[in-house]
Amino acid sequence: MRAFLEGVALGLGYFTRLPVPYRVRKVDAKSYGYLALTLPLAGLVLGLLCSGIFASLSGYANRYYVAFIVSVCYLFMYGFLHLEAVADVVDAWHGGHSGKERYTIMKDPNIGAIGALWTFGLALVKIASMTMLFAADAYSAVVSALILSRFGAVWVIFLGRFHEGSHFIHKMQKQLMPKEMLWITLFVAAALLFAGYLWLLPLTLAAVYLLYRWLQKSFGFVNGDGLGFMIEIVEMGILTGAVFFVNV
Repeated sequence: MRAFLEGVALGLGYFTRLPVPYRVRKVDAKSYGYLALTLPLAGLVLGLLCSGIFASLSGYANRYYVAFIVSVCYLFMYGFLHLEAVADVVDAWHGGHSGKERYTIMKDPNIGAIGALWTFGLALVKIASMTMLFAADAYSAVVSALILSRFGAVWVIFLGRFHEGSHFIHKMQKQLMPKEMLWITLFVAAALLFAGYLWLLPLTLAAVYLLYRWLQKSFGFVNGDGLGFMIEIVEMGILTGAVFFVNV
């Protein structure tokens, strides 16, 4: 139980910017496995929190304005963590065409113009999609997108091969067990069944697999930035598709 609580606390503290009351003093090795499983939980918590904020405030101002503000706040709630990965991956992909070492580019703390434009554009599309979905009261679509994008990343951590420098991911991967993966899969499937989006589960896993294969082919490796890139692309794809699916 201690390892579980530590993993959840570490996960919510790392994958979100929400205050976590549980303080972790010494990290147990088993906690890293639960930390990885916290990814879809973080999506659920953020989705429900944003939905609750919108539902509480939408009656006091224009619905689209409130939806826009909540959508922007969502980016702050997870600290732009995965958006930063988009910039790194795009810069490395673009810079690699000139013969530069892509891993070195990816680890450079500076952001290039191409990476900045891609990140800004992706953020705009995601904010626009979330705004339309919230304004249409399509809460389940938003929550499902936030859960699924992160759930796909958990399976990549469990089954994928990562760069030798991805020490944090290797710690999580080493502690992820089939039993825990079964439980988190059943949990996500139940949540999606309740929301009416269970059919998105196989599509998400297929999309994540294709992105993983593309990264391996284009870069020769996958690391934490690649994982964050997958989360952002899948999340944007689901949110954008939902705008058309629910006829907002």
